[in-house]
Amino acid sequence: MKRIKIIFFFLITSLFSYAQNNCCDYTLKIMDSTSSLASPGSIRIVVYNNFNLAGGHDTIISGNNSFISYNFSVCEGDSIHIIDQGLNLNGLTPVDFWELYDPQGQLIFNSLNNNSTWLGGSQYYADVNHCNNGNTSTCNAPKIHQLWDHDPGTSVKISFGDTTVPYNTPTNWEINYHPTNPNLGAGNTLYVNSQYASVWDYVINSLNPGIAYDFNVRQLCDSNNFSAWSSAQLTTIDTCYACVNYYIEMFDSGNDGWNGNKLRVKVGSVLNNAPNNAGTYTDITVQNGRYQMHTVQVCPGDTLSLRYFAVGTNNNEVSFEVLDHNFNTIYDSGTNPINNHGNWQNYYAYLEYIGYIPCQPNYQPLILGGIIDVSLPNGSNGKAIELWANEDINDLSNFGIGITNDGNGSNGIEYQFPPQSINTGESLLLTYNATDLNNYFGSCFNKFDVVIEVTDPNILDFDGNDGIELFHQNNLIERFGHPEVNGTGQAWEYTNSWAYKEANNSNMNFSGGEWIIGAVGCTNNSTTIFNSNCPYPACSDLLSDNELTDELETIIYPNPANDVINIKSTEKMEQITLRDMLGKVIHYASPNNNSTEINVSNLPKNIYSLEIKSKNNYIIEKVVISH
Repeated sequence: MKRIKIIFFFLITSLFSYAQNNCCDYTLKIMDSTSSLASPGSIRIVVYNNFNLAGGHDTIISGNNSFISYNFSVCEGDSIHIIDQGLNLNGLTPVDFWELYDPQGQLIFNSLNNNSTWLGGSQYYADVNHCNNGNTSTCNAPKIHQLWDHDPGTSVKISFGDTTVPYNTPTNWEINYHPTNPNLGAGNTLYVNSQYASVWDYVINSLNPGIAYDFNVRQLCDSNNFSAWSSAQLTTIDTCYACVNYYIEMFDSGNDGWNGNKLRVKVGSVLNNAPNNAGTYTDITVQNGRYQMHTVQVCPGDTLSLRYFAVGTNNNEVSFEVLDHNFNTIYDSGTNPINNHGNWQNYYAYLEYIGYIPCQPNYQPLILGGIIDVSLPNGSNGKAIELWANEDINDLSNFGIGITNDGNGSNGIEYQFPPQSINTGESLLLTYNATDLNNYFGSCFNKFDVVIEVTDPNILDFDGNDGIELFHQNNLIERFGHPEVNGTGQAWEYTNSWAYKEANNSNMNFSGGEWIIGAVGCTNNSTTIFNSNCPYPACSDLLSDNELTDELETIIYPNPANDVINIKSTEKMEQITLRDMLGKVIHYASPNNNSTEINVSNLPKNIYSLEIKSKNNYIIEKVVISH
């Protein structure tokens, strides 16, 4: 184990008699990677008293340790002299670097930033009232709103502020930044004076290209006090896929929509290599009912902002929340939120710099695909949940289903899948009554590659007003509906009907993507899907000529595909659109021909939706990329 040796030398003089007050501890942090016990690094700390230059104490710290943190006392008016003994004392090795912190934890000096004075020693004078005895922080920690490349690799722009005080409050700031280092870094300090409580687009220059930096900001409350530091933010972006979904939940206590009020949602970044480089905004609202969810993708370096426009009526019924990708509520507006439209004092309802996000999977291995609540002719249970596999899953028992009945909250996992496998691109149907559903779906029942029949009807005890939750290893990964909202009368109610995940012509958004909701009661009095007023969308390509006249006949091969998908049709294809399961357009073309092909060699293994539009017809097919 490495040893640290601390030697004190006290030099006492009686030439003058004086009293010193306002004394407190400073901290010296040293990084020393010397491996040899024979020649460790050594630092000499000399604290001189300005009233009596012969007084004070001299401390030598020598050690063979990777990291040393040492506290020592300094009084008002003292000077601190720090010398590296490595070149002067018995040939010892110089330390890597050191940092000096004042009693408030503020970095005030470091060897790397002041290497010109390193060999001869570095000196710092303690200010009057430097200890701030008895004082506490009187202002709030700021928030970093945005951080982006200004001149790529060498400078950044940073925006930050205190949103708890009036915008026109003059404020002094301290910015600290340093290369990311898990142990100790060389800090750089800047001081900024602002006539407002926020600073926008402040430029920091002379950064080293290719180096990750941490940035921190705090407020100078008064001459003696600082706020807490803001959270450190990273400017670098991993080369892996690191984007996640955030969710905005909108509520209306009057159950009649937002009546013209709206949210303006913007997500974007001007980091040169950020996925959301351009930045976009979307206006969202609750058209009717009590609840609506909106999904927004955020990536490292993005800033997510919300502005509430109280431009309608019944503002007192409105509230909204922001959820992170783990469904944790990170912002709650409360009812009757402040109008941000034309309000420079409160321009944003929510403004958050996303910063660093660890690597994420490109997609969830298993997702919800459909919810079935059909009215079977014999009155039996026609309930089922369809799921889609985005990758080979060897053990389905890592997944589970929860039902949120009547808006009474979540009970967590209520059904855990058996330990069996499923392949990429396959569809799984979870049902209590496979025989009767087979009779109702007819030939379309073959669309479900894997059918799991539960033995307890209470497991799938849901109605068309209930929400569905999907779990992976006990973590919630997808949600349809809201656990505390009864779906009766809402836009997503599927009583005696169905809900189906489909980006085209969707009328509802939940955490896993876009959904089509069949009309309430549309399967009543039907005996099969072929005489239903609303056939289940997965079966649309099997309907008879009586239901679809002049049907577009297409051949899609190979499916699954590795490199190329070939498409041939009986009509000229005007538009070809390939989407992922979240509805994002992956490929678009206007072939105006009876045959075409799509190169899919660079696409990840997954299920995709292929939309084909001709002059008279429009069809949607699922295709699987399996390489």
